[in-house]
Amino acid sequence: NDGHTGLYVQRAFEQLGHQVEFYDYRAIGTSPELKNETVLHHSKNADLTLILKGEIFSPETLRSVHPCVLWNFDCWYCQEPSFLEQARSADVFLSPCGGMVKQWRDEYSINAFYLPEAADIELHRPVPPVPEMGADVTFIGTVKDVPERDEWLAKVGAWCDETNHTFKIWGSFPGEKSGKWHTGLRAGGTNWTGRPLDTPPTEDEVHNTVVSSSKVILDRQRNPEIRGAISARIFRTMAAKGLVLAKTGPYLEGAFTRGWHLLTYDDDGDCLRQLDLALGKDNIRHPITGFVTSSSTSMPNLARHGYESVLSKHTWKHRVQQLLEIVK
Repeated sequence: NDGHTGLYVQRAFEQLGHQVEFYDYRAIGTSPELKNETVLHHSKNADLTLILKGEIFSPETLRSVHPCVLWNFDCWYCQEPSFLEQARSADVFLSPCGGMVKQWRDEYSINAFYLPEAADIELHRPVPPVPEMGADVTFIGTVKDVPERDEWLAKVGAWCDETNHTFKIWGSFPGEKSGKWHTGLRAGGTNWTGRPLDTPPTEDEVHNTVVSSSKVILDRQRNPEIRGAISARIFRTMAAKGLVLAKTGPYLEGAFTRGWHLLTYDDDGDCLRQLDLALGKDNIRHPITGFVTSSSTSMPNLARHGYESVLSKHTWKHRVQQLLEIVK
């Protein structure tokens, strides 16, 4: 398990009627030997061993477990020198980085398959808006140490200031140029849930409320053209009925229809044009149907279409079913 994602995957297996033994690598201890021994011990009687944090296990351990599925969601880990041997050592390697799968298979003999992230529709869902938690434009994600993202968000913030729109960045750490618009990802002591103050909202609850309270949720995946990964936040945002404006990419456009499920942009200038479209009052001609509507009515429809698409195709139950088909 690797934290939140492990919980979503575990819940999906159980919802499909499978018995799951769940181990959080952080609770096993700090010894690499103990972590590897734990996997070897508990995989003996398992029909399937699924590892979501492959970089902490040795290739020898992965080769000793069958069937062993390594499902890694961190596209940056895929660039580590140790990655290729670990991925090759598993019976099946799954990754949301669709743009790299062919290279892994052809050049490195890795049994790799594309499998994107998804949403848990019981945890990622529409909730009543809380005005102080939202904005006209909101970005959710890390900005610190990502200069290209920091510079882009500073442009968005400046545009929002000039056009009298509110803008917030919900991230763990602020960037140097866009820090003016940064706010804490977690509730920071504010508890709007109605529960006692000593039970603060979960990160998923914060995300749902921010999305439901904002008009547009921005997304900027790092190098989507190369790695082909769809940000997990896109699925989670759509599951909460949020309107997504994301950087275009081949795998994103393969999963969703531009102008029907979400809005996309090609570059920084196009991003601002799309924001003006989404927040303005101009008429919009749908690129497929040709039907003309005002932005005030069409934007909620986009959010609804995206929500319906996630529920029908992009839940963690769908992903686990796809995983089992691959392994079979």
